[in-house]
Amino acid sequence: MNILFVSPVAFDALQQRHQALATGLAAEGHTIGYLEPPVSGGFSCRVMQRNERLHTIQTHIPFRATAWPSLQKIASRLVFGLLYRTGLVYPSRMALWIADPAFAAFADLPWLCRFYDRCDRHGVFPGQNVLPWKRYEQALYNVCNVVFASTPILCDEARQGGACKVVLLPNAAHKSWIDTPATRSKPSTPPIRLVSAGAHFEWIDFDWLRLFADDSRCELHIAGPGRGSAFAALAAHRNVKTHGSMRHESLRDLLDECHVGLAPFCRSLLTEAVDPVKVYEYAARRLAVWAVDLPNLRTHCNVDRVITCREDLDHALEEFAWPVSGRHSKIPTWNDRIETIQTIIGDISDQ
Repeated sequence: MNILFVSPVAFDALQQRHQALATGLAAEGHTIGYLEPPVSGGFSCRVMQRNERLHTIQTHIPFRATAWPSLQKIASRLVFGLLYRTGLVYPSRMALWIADPAFAAFADLPWLCRFYDRCDRHGVFPGQNVLPWKRYEQALYNVCNVVFASTPILCDEARQGGACKVVLLPNAAHKSWIDTPATRSKPSTPPIRLVSAGAHFEWIDFDWLRLFADDSRCELHIAGPGRGSAFAALAAHRNVKTHGSMRHESLRDLLDECHVGLAPFCRSLLTEAVDPVKVYEYAARRLAVWAVDLPNLRTHCNVDRVITCREDLDHALEEFAWPVSGRHSKIPTWNDRIETIQTIIGDISDQ
């Protein structure tokens, strides 16, 4: 099947759900056109062949206007016009996979079938207005054959919006992260090396991370970009080592040098609906996984311990022993998620 894959992230950005699913579908024999987020300014289209069945598409358009649905619909038409004129897209012979709801207008076209991948609560990111995003998502619920969602709460919301078929498709780890032996050894403790990976933006609980930084038994590593005064203060702490944005392989090497992976989210409408990829990747590299007390993390299959206060941290550090015993015997991989998608595609093709 030929699939136009409308992604909210560039292919070469931090590897996450979208790149993993696109690559996995291509490996299963589908031809994937991975449309990266359009860049404002200019009017052009560039294609890069990644492998035999996967190519990425970069477009430049005069503007994006996600906060104004009527203008964003025009922006969507401009992008589609570029794709159509360059021969990249023929809706009647292709499927649409859309993970950026701002381009919901694409779904109005006569595709073979339409899939919406809902892995976040859109509209509640910092600076967003929820109303336009509700409008985009409702348009997708109305026409998509299947809505995939990464958490039960996102599934429930899609069903409440009237989606005809909703399938739970959680995140996962790459199979190579489970199979590849560690190339670096962990130091003997103390100190215990803890790592917080990912974007350290407004949805991160920096006070929680400070608990670890202030403890002499810990050495805290921050992997990924950050912003804001709270991040700057944490990065300047004498017991914190920052690594900035990292390639996926370099992140894996850093995890192999650490003992504990941290999931440090603030409680918010955004974070209560997330299924963090980092939690799967920590577990895949055999780290202990400690998290803040959010319902979706408290019951997560790969979270070993919830830390709520200094007393919890004292208990965790006193009881910590390496190697961690009883690690998860079955860590879900992206291959598992692709199997689910393949089954759905097969059912639709048989209809």
